[in-house]
Amino acid sequence: MLLFVDTMDELGVHGKNYKPVAPRELIDAQRAIIMRSGLRTDGIIEKIECSHNGAATFVKYRLPEHSYLTPDGDNATLTLLGVTSLNSTFAFIMSAGAHQSACFNGQVFITGEAGLFKARHTKNLDIKQASRAIVKSLEVFEKERDLWQTMYKTPVTEKQAMYTFAEAAGCLDLVQAAVHESGVSWSAVFDKLPRLNSALTYLAKA
Repeated sequence: MLLFVDTMDELGVHGKNYKPVAPRELIDAQRAIIMRSGLRTDGIIEKIECSHNGAATFVKYRLPEHSYLTPDGDNATLTLLGVTSLNSTFAFIMSAGAHQSACFNGQVFITGEAGLFKARHTKNLDIKQASRAIVKSLEVFEKERDLWQTMYKTPVTEKQAMYTFAEAAGCLDLVQAAVHESGVSWSAVFDKLPRLNSALTYLAKA
């Protein structure tokens, strides 16, 4: 049983567009992901930690029934990580993969991930969407593990990444023109765009 005690400490000061995610809400969402994913839960380990007087919460799960070979040759256990904060120390994060961890000093380490959702605490933050994305990524990962490892090892140039992100954001022609004129540079690309493309900005900074 979890017990959260109100210490009456000030956990954060924000504008009207800030959307807090309480620890209980994050925990419930993480547990729901595991329930909906169909993962084998024998021996599952749940670890919940708080820092900054309760302003930041980390929820981590290890599922020993799901071990696999990572792209770098390591034998890893599937891990799920959820992070939220009430003081802007961390963005809202949900991830699943080989090595997922967070430290109280503000560092989040995510490598070998099968799925990652990261967003600022704004009104546009949709926890249900985040949960669906992680569940879907786990389904694909379990079915396409070998393909995922091959993709992980495949080198990609910055130019290829630019064009892939631009196509997804619906501005491929503009980005290609900017690269042709100014070279492979994100700053040059954004300078050449006639207006801000929020999708491309998000992908480039993710």
